[in-house]
Amino acid sequence: MNKIVYLFISVIFIVVFKSCGLSNSTSNFEQHPSFIINSAFYKNLDSRQPGVKGYIFQVDINNSNTVLDSVYFRNASAKLEKDTTTSKNSYVGTLMLPNRMQDFILHSDSKKEFGNKLPEISKKSPFQLTENEAVISFTVNNEIKYYKIPEVKKLEK
Repeated sequence: MNKIVYLFISVIFIVVFKSCGLSNSTSNFEQHPSFIINSAFYKNLDSRQPGVKGYIFQVDINNSNTVLDSVYFRNASAKLEKDTTTSKNSYVGTLMLPNRMQDFILHSDSKKEFGNKLPEISKKSPFQLTENEAVISFTVNNEIKYYKIPEVKKLEK
């Protein structure tokens, strides 16, 4: 009887762990979207302020009927907005990274450290991506779809 219970519990654990592993698989991505990506690139955000870092992400698609929503890139995400300055069907998003340069009061008396703010921790991306992969989200029939861009090029200044 104990062997049957042990076997039953083991099978349940295996099924639960397998289902958790499938949540980030490629089956969640749209394989054949209604658009073609003409180009996808990013460049470093040019900021003169110390500690401000991020990326400007741009994607050009061929279908003007498709509206892109968001981009996920390098553990950051941003809303995509249509670029009206160009005749292309381009979307641009600014991905800001947390400011790591903060002044902290360090003192042997912990009461004097009371004003310190907790460091900003960026939200973990819902996707496991390599350094040059990105995911864009778009809506089709009120359903959010995701498409993985396998290679995003870096645009030099």
